[in-house]
Amino acid sequence: MFRLVGSEHFRIGRFDCKLDVEPDGTFGLLYSLFINGQNIEQFQEINKKKWMTWSVEFGQGNRHTVFFGKNHLLIKFEYLS
Repeated sequence: MFRLVGSEHFRIGRFDCKLDVEPDGTFGLLYSLFINGQNIEQFQEINKKKWMTWSVEFGQGNRHTVFFGKNHLLIKFEYLS
């Protein structure tokens, strides 16, 4: 369970993640997500350089993501229900 403000550390697979929630004005909250010590924008930019990705749907609700390594011959598939 997340507190209203503060930091929460968790793992997604092999990635260390941190969610920071800070007050923003009287009733607002500011959220920041870090993956392996990088903010989400840096993490996405680095991975865009390494991988090409496609999101493919086979039939109703069978979504898959295909990852193709740009610098090596590695292909990964991820099932998104």
